[in-house]
Amino acid sequence: MKVACVDIFDGLVNATLRNQIITYIMGSAFRIGWPDSSIGPKSAYKYLHSRYTKEELIACGLGNVILSSPEIAPLVEGKELTRCVINLTHTGDINFAHTHPTGETVVLYYANLDWLPEWRGETMFYNDDCSEIIYASRYTPGRIVVFDATIPHAINPQSSIGPQNRFTVTISFNPIPPKVEA
Repeated sequence: MKVACVDIFDGLVNATLRNQIITYIMGSAFRIGWPDSSIGPKSAYKYLHSRYTKEELIACGLGNVILSSPEIAPLVEGKELTRCVINLTHTGDINFAHTHPTGETVVLYYANLDWLPEWRGETMFYNDDCSEIIYASRYTPGRIVVFDATIPHAINPQSSIGPQNRFTVTISFNPIPPKVEA
């Protein structure tokens, strides 16, 4: 389903595979990562993450869904997987609207097995100057969201009544560089 500026896919990852993926994620080594912004006061906020190789993405079970899905393949056609990051957010985390480089497509997977709407944690998409929310993707377990990474986006922090950890898998695809003739 295409909504506003994003493509939403529910039901591509079955319950058995969802359990396999979250089990793999829970065994990951997380470290303090980069800020949403490299300048000003926003640069003080750093986030927990775990980087995966393409092989680890496949080993956890999600890679085969992403790389071979007839629904997702056309959206990343002509691009290569360049980065995979497991993001871990906690209640009270602060997240800022940000963008990624031109040409990048993000495939985002919501990894928690259970999530109630009251727990918040939506992915917010904004207009170019971040003055208006143009779409909010509810954090729905097993959901895959595909979008142009130049669209400003941010996480709406989860509520304190929800689980301590919110996990997403962010897979970045970038244009394949042209081959240089020798």
